[in-house]
Amino acid sequence: MDSARDQGMRPATGPTQNCSEPAKKSTWRHGLCPLSVRSMHTFWMASWDRTPERMTTVEQMQQGLDLIYDRHGEVQGGRIRGFPQLWKLESTRDFDRIFTMHHFYPKSVTITIRYTDTWMWEHNEELHIEGAWGKWLVLPSSVSGFCIDIESVKRRKDEVD
Repeated sequence: MDSARDQGMRPATGPTQNCSEPAKKSTWRHGLCPLSVRSMHTFWMASWDRTPERMTTVEQMQQGLDLIYDRHGEVQGGRIRGFPQLWKLESTRDFDRIFTMHHFYPKSVTITIRYTDTWMWEHNEELHIEGAWGKWLVLPSSVSGFCIDIESVKRRKDEVD
C-alpha cells in the first residue's frame, strides 16, 4: 500500500457496505466513501515540485464530501495531516481552505514540518518557525487534538528539542 507521502489521500481500505452501489460508484470515483471520511487525509501546502504527483486537492475532496453528504448526511470523524513548506504556512490566512471544507468534521489535525521544508535548510541556517500563522488558525469545532510534528536530521536534534 502507498504511504501518505506517495499520494495526497486515499480511500479507506475497510469494507464499503455502507455505500449503496450507485453512491459507491460516484463517491469512489472521487476517492471517498463514508468510511474513508473517517480516515487520515493528507494535504500538501507547498510548491508543485514539492508535492506528490498523485494527490487529492481540497476542491476534489469537497466534491466527494458533497456527494457523501447528499447521500448519507453528516459523517463524523477523520484526521487531517498537513505537510506545509514554511513559506506557505507562514503566508497563509486560510490554510489553503483545508479547514473550511463543508461537511467535514475531523477529530484531529497534525501539521508536519519536514526538514527540507524549513527556511534555508540547504545552508544549515538555524531552524525557526515564525509564529504569526497561529493567529489565523481556526480549527473546526470537531477537532479535539492538534499536534505539530517537526522532522529534522539527527545532527540538528538539539535545535528541535
